[in-house]
Amino acid sequence: RSSENWRALKELEKAAEVYWKAKERLPPRVSFPTPQRHHHHHHFFLMCTVKVDMNIEKDLAYALRAKECPQILFLRGNKMVYRETKLRSCDELVLMIAHFYYNAKRPSFLDP
Repeated sequence: RSSENWRALKELEKAAEVYWKAKERLPPRVSFPTPQRHHHHHHFFLMCTVKVDMNIEKDLAYALRAKECPQILFLRGNKMVYRETKLRSCDELVLMIAHFYYNAKRPSFLDP
């Protein structure tokens, strides 16, 4: 399982890098919002990836209902929008990120 975990992490890192490198060239529906002022507050979109070791972060894994690994959880604020338990390629993850965070079309390979 550790090789699957490593592969899942590497694919996710590559997918995140695609967005960071291309953020100025993405089409409007998947572009990064620019910081905006609203009542003296700054609103930023932050895409980050966090690796959680279920053996060490047992309370967090329990709270997230993570029973198996690897898993990729797509969160928006404090709400989970999707739990992926299949090993996905970088290209698939890029499409998933576009869907869950930028309102792009739902990839056909995702469960409904």
